[in-house]
Amino acid sequence: MTITQLKTKLKKQKEAQITTYQNLFRACLLAGDIKEARRYNNLSKRLRKQIEV
Repeated sequence: MTITQLKTKLKKQKEAQITTYQNLFRACLLAGDIKEARRYNNLSKRLRKQIEV
């Protein structure tokens, strides 16, 4: 695999992880667990920043 292919693959994996964190965030909000929801929201924000760089 080339470097570009590996970077693309990693980016797709991170985007999938962001989606998972966002779903967990919504589930925690619905369950009323604000502390845990905030944690997942921060994790997804951190990953988004990594992708933008």
